[in-house]
Amino acid sequence: MMGYSLLFFYGLFINPAQIGRLLIALTRFRPLRRFRIQATETGAGMKIASEELSRQGRMFHLKAMIATALAWVPRFPLLNFLIIAFIPELPLDFMTQFGLYARLETMFFIIAFSPTPGGAGLIELLFNGFLTDYVTKPTVSTTIATLWRVVSYWIYVLAGAIIIPNWLQGVLRNRRERKRQKDSQEVSH
Repeated sequence: MMGYSLLFFYGLFINPAQIGRLLIALTRFRPLRRFRIQATETGAGMKIASEELSRQGRMFHLKAMIATALAWVPRFPLLNFLIIAFIPELPLDFMTQFGLYARLETMFFIIAFSPTPGGAGLIELLFNGFLTDYVTKPTVSTTIATLWRVVSYWIYVLAGAIIIPNWLQGVLRNRRERKRQKDSQEVSH
């Protein structure tokens, strides 16, 4: 996960063209050739995102880091809180709660390699297997898993479906405006 994060950071903030070349180079291998168009598009998208991020000031990046922390930090203890709410006899000692947290981290790591978006389906299956010694009743387990996924995943999907199109419209509008300004400057010269 750290390697993936560092590669992504390098591609967005240091050298997006190199990551684009790497993606295209990977598609030279026979099993990956069918992904060449997507690799080219991803490389181009990385370059566009990098250019857009480089135009932003420090305050934008600080706000983005704070918003990310506020979005992610509550996701991890949320499962602990839900299990405590449904299973009041669960010990509240540090080791029990840390054990729950460690299992959640492990589940998040596993779903990173899931072929479904956000590990949909897989995480619910893992939930029952990983936490059966904490949550013994299947109906309670299903209820907790459902509430957990609604709060920790589906709300973010819905928010993204609303926010991303508006953000993209702003980016495209700014790009068109810059192009118009550049074209009008060239005409006036």
